[in-house]
Amino acid sequence: MTSLRYGLKLSQNATIELYRTVWRIADEAGFDHCWCMDHFATLGERDDGPIFEAWTLLAAMAATTSRTRIGCAVTGNTYRHPAVLAKAAVTVDHLSGGRLEFGIGAGWAENEHTMLGLPFGTAGDRADRLEEACQVIRSLWTQARASFTGQHYQLTGAVAEPKPVQQPHPPI
Repeated sequence: MTSLRYGLKLSQNATIELYRTVWRIADEAGFDHCWCMDHFATLGERDDGPIFEAWTLLAAMAATTSRTRIGCAVTGNTYRHPAVLAKAAVTVDHLSGGRLEFGIGAGWAENEHTMLGLPFGTAGDRADRLEEACQVIRSLWTQARASFTGQHYQLTGAVAEPKPVQQPHPPI
């Protein structure tokens, strides 16, 4: 039987000091994992509350904690080119000593795409981009030079060093 795992997630409308407090609690109290979310506008009745950028938060979370696994539930693929995301994830994996859980999804918050001028497309378009992005990210994490030709993304002999601490790569 698989044992239960417990985690904490603080998402929005919080100060940096409150985030640090939650991360310390997760680490010191023995929680298995700690999470942030990847949005550029707050969710709920109002979209203009305070919310910090997810991968920058993850870097701070990595530096603040020492044992709990960390991750973003869930990174919106449509917000960043997968090669940039792969590089950010490797940086966080190294900062955390190999504790990154890599959550990625197709993206759903149309209002954020509209506000930021990001292509949204249909659910099928976003799913296709996600499929290609996962291939791009895995190849950058595992190959000396990655090449990829897809409908949405292309790489030509792309170098991505260093590789993740976790081998062959962080859990996706």
